[in-house]
Amino acid sequence: MTVCDVKPKSKQDLDYMSISFWKDPSNYDVNLPSFKRSIELFVNDSHFQAKYLAAPEQTLEEYGLSNIKPLELDILTNKEIGMQYVPGGDKEIPTVVSQYRKFIQCKQGHSLEIREIQPDHPGWRKWRARMVKGTLWREGSLKYKRLVHAPYTVEFTYGCTVGCWFCGVSAEKFQGPVEMTDEVKSNWREFLHSFNSICGQESAQNGFCYWATDPLDHPEYEWFLEQFHDILGYWPQTTTAQVMKHAPRTRALFKHIESKNGFVQRFSMTRSTDQRKIMDFFTPEELFLCELIPQYDNKLSPKATAGRVRDLVLKKQEQDKDIPFHYNLESTGSIACVSGFLINLVERSIKLITPCAASDRWPLGYRILGERTFEYEESIEFLLRDMLASYINNQLLPNDYLKPQLGVVFSSSTDGVLAASSHGYTMSVKNVSAPGTIAEMLQLGQYTVQDVCNAVEAKGGSRVQAMIALYQLFEMGIFDEDIIDTARKNSLAVRS
Repeated sequence: MTVCDVKPKSKQDLDYMSISFWKDPSNYDVNLPSFKRSIELFVNDSHFQAKYLAAPEQTLEEYGLSNIKPLELDILTNKEIGMQYVPGGDKEIPTVVSQYRKFIQCKQGHSLEIREIQPDHPGWRKWRARMVKGTLWREGSLKYKRLVHAPYTVEFTYGCTVGCWFCGVSAEKFQGPVEMTDEVKSNWREFLHSFNSICGQESAQNGFCYWATDPLDHPEYEWFLEQFHDILGYWPQTTTAQVMKHAPRTRALFKHIESKNGFVQRFSMTRSTDQRKIMDFFTPEELFLCELIPQYDNKLSPKATAGRVRDLVLKKQEQDKDIPFHYNLESTGSIACVSGFLINLVERSIKLITPCAASDRWPLGYRILGERTFEYEESIEFLLRDMLASYINNQLLPNDYLKPQLGVVFSSSTDGVLAASSHGYTMSVKNVSAPGTIAEMLQLGQYTVQDVCNAVEAKGGSRVQAMIALYQLFEMGIFDEDIIDTARKNSLAVRS
């Protein structure tokens, strides 16, 4: 037997999937932040791109990026050139290109980790797992990979000062921040301790602190995040559209969190001129752990047909006017990313929510399973646990109507296989009695669990076997649970 001399992997190869690795500049090439900036300019700025394609070296120098070689940028922006520089290929990949690819892998891995980390609470965990799977059937693999289904989000203001025309959650006009009283401070810390108890620390770290708000609208926003880090051990992500309104404050925030356990922040750019202003103020090193989102360009940053976008589309359709951007009133998409709690400290409101397609019933792209208000003297943990117990359904009942997620197609075969397909994915259930009957009934979306079981039994099949098949589909998130939750809520209202 021959023993191969395998060169051990370096510390960098082993650690690059860790977020702490990228927080230490000594771990990567000194030119990597500038390389990231060159990519952002090429992708987000059509003027830069045109100038670069005409005169690469001159353009890089003009933008203060003479330390970046045109070939390095071309590998990631020119598909034909990029195919020549692949891992294991004949050509040596430049260091900054290799490191940038690893950096992107780490960010993607971090998003996947957030999605995969489940809350400790058993009912919440089981329900959330179905909501995650439901995204695949409803919206396909790309959205499934990106949607993190965070456990909660908290707003510290009511409304937003920015007023983006494309706001997917239709933020109200700004009416003010929550006041920094002793009661509010104590209440915030109680929320954090409650989530730590209910979710477990690892899951609780994945909450964040904005929604239909811009976080920098609260003058003490950083204080709330400091408490978050103190109690949960992580600095949550900030997304703001007001970076240049608060540029020195943001710079101080970046400096402060260098020593904290946190990762990437995000700037939403609402005008095509924003990127140049941001890059003129912040160095490439300051922006290395910050994503620049080109919200001003619908092709670069496609908008969900939810919230204000949906309202605008419906209004223009009613007026028979052209709509100058892509939209889809059926497969609407959604910017909602929480399968858990939406909390507003100004209103003292708590909602239990999950993403869905935008509709007349849920125009903001998330459905509300239940909502409460709270008083400062109440036990927050008890209230959160009670909401989970009251509003989450984790079983099928005989009278539940079974409607498939948008786009799901049911089929069957003569050998007892029932299948559900959508977006190129298929789930098959084997050894099913009367699979054709079940497929037809489920496709119509008009029948209850009991109806399906009765039909199978009428054809000589097993009710138990039919119920098992329905449960398997249910656990995979194939059914639209809004119809189930609504019917049960209405039933409880009638009884009371």
